[in-house]
Amino acid sequence: MNKIILSFSIGIALILAYFKMKKNQDENIDASNEKPQTTNENFAPMNTQPQTKNFKLSEFKCSDGTNVPQKYWGNLAALMEQLQVLRDYIGKPIQVNSGYRTPTYNKAVGGVPSSSHLVAKAADIKVNGLSSLELVKIILKLIQEGKMKNGGIGLYDTFVHYDIGNIRRWNQSKHTAFSLI
Repeated sequence: MNKIILSFSIGIALILAYFKMKKNQDENIDASNEKPQTTNENFAPMNTQPQTKNFKLSEFKCSDGTNVPQKYWGNLAALMEQLQVLRDYIGKPIQVNSGYRTPTYNKAVGGVPSSSHLVAKAADIKVNGLSSLELVKIILKLIQEGKMKNGGIGLYDTFVHYDIGNIRRWNQSKHTAFSLI
């Protein structure tokens, strides 16, 4: 009788754990549910151009040629600091494929309307010699160790999205089955 009750209890616990995990996945994977971050509410505006040892403002300008507006320089400085931690850890250059985006450009490339790229809090990056999955694993390790800010991480076949906005995870890789949760 005790074995039946124990088995029943374990079964119920597993079912509850499954639904809790499923709920968390639904909340974290869909980046399109993120609320817009259209202000510089988290980071103070700056009067000097943000830069770190290995990153310059020009690397984050929109692919349409638009410079990062000064009102977002505080956000960009905070993002650069996080990417510098990553750069120092891996010891290799990080290529920024997409940093700041204008609303028009963001729409043209299929970005979500609430994208952190719109306020210079996101970068799509890659590192020569590392797969996207390897790069994601390093970022997650640095977050776990408290060395990088926990924000948004998206795995794609040819790049990794990292942002300092809301915590969420998604996998858009067609070739890599990997849970980021």
